[in-house]
Amino acid sequence: MEELKKQKNEFYLSDKDYFSMVPHYITDNSSANSQALYLQMKRYAGEDGVCFATEETLMNKLKIGKKAFNKARDFLLLNKWIKYIGKKSGKTRPINSYRMIDIWDMNHEHYEKISAERNISNKYNSYKKQNTYPRQHKINLKSNVEEEPLLRKTIKEEVIISPEIQENIKNIKETINANMGKIKKKKEETIIKNEDG
Repeated sequence: MEELKKQKNEFYLSDKDYFSMVPHYITDNSSANSQALYLQMKRYAGEDGVCFATEETLMNKLKIGKKAFNKARDFLLLNKWIKYIGKKSGKTRPINSYRMIDIWDMNHEHYEKISAERNISNKYNSYKKQNTYPRQHKINLKSNVEEEPLLRKTIKEEVIISPEIQENIKNIKETINANMGKIKKKKEETIIKNEDG
């Protein structure tokens, strides 16, 4: 019996070689390059969670350029999925090293919350379905019901404008108002001439 347990444990241990686990939160909340970079860094990090792969190695693995690499890396750093821990001496030059941050708790909490929201939504929908009654009358499509006009909602974004640009905008508005005044005056003069003439 003990031998069988030992064989089972060896099977499961050997089965876990050569793979990396990535939280769903990463795959659902980042671009393809960010996902791929995270996966490669996690792969190189191994059990200790520190990635020593060079930027060139990672760019070659992902088949992306420096700009795309920097954008993906900065995204991972900004979201605190990885942490820069300094330079490590390499064969030919120092290498940037990064620690993979453990986000499994955040991943679990995020999807637990979604699951709970779905359960509440499902309960509400099933309640709604129970309290529906068949319609007694059909509405004629060619009825005289007036349609309400569509309301357009505008999204106001806060924009920071430099003082120079604000001054330019003010000058443009003043010029437009002055020109509108001249046009209105000219129009009135034309109307008066036509009435006299």
